[in-house]
Amino acid sequence: MHSLEASGLGHRFGRRMLFRKMALTVRGGEMLAVTGANGTGKSTVLKILSGILRPAAGTVRLRVNGQLVMPEARPLHIGCVMPHVNVYEDLTARENLHFIAQVRGLAKSGMRIQEALEAVSLTARANERVHTFSSGMKQRMKIAAAVLVSPPVLMLDEPTVNMDARGRTLCADLVAGAKARGCIVVVASNVAADCQGADKVVCVEDYAR
Repeated sequence: MHSLEASGLGHRFGRRMLFRKMALTVRGGEMLAVTGANGTGKSTVLKILSGILRPAAGTVRLRVNGQLVMPEARPLHIGCVMPHVNVYEDLTARENLHFIAQVRGLAKSGMRIQEALEAVSLTARANERVHTFSSGMKQRMKIAAAVLVSPPVLMLDEPTVNMDARGRTLCADLVAGAKARGCIVVVASNVAADCQGADKVVCVEDYAR
């Protein structure tokens, strides 16, 4: 069983305290929605949980199959869809996923790559360079990269930005499938559809006092 726990989390930018004393627990097969007005720190929470950013206060503990993951190894167990995490636009969709598979040590990745492309409905464009894609297709490409290695944790920051109805449906299906496989899913968004199916909700503004 996987679990992600945080206690006493706090973070500041300069003198401004975004949030303090935040606590949360999410287990495998559950989805946590992180909500709050723009600028309150939703993305910051996801960066802290994923190990990209060190909090000003508090601790985060990730367990994969019951084993505690050291902070420096945490990103290896997490698939991220975040504004600052990009794919390579000069590579094709397939080349991007092949490169990611190599970096993550995924052997015999051909079938996984095909499945990831099919999951985000990009099979027909697999051999085209990403810079030719629409903004919504690029977002789907990010999601394909995040789910490629079937990570135990998915961190999705505004996952359906720039997406049309079809893209939003594909994203919802992927989240439901990840939960069914026992994955931990954390979504930061104010879009109701993105948060649909959440088992737990944390509003960052509740910890701003």
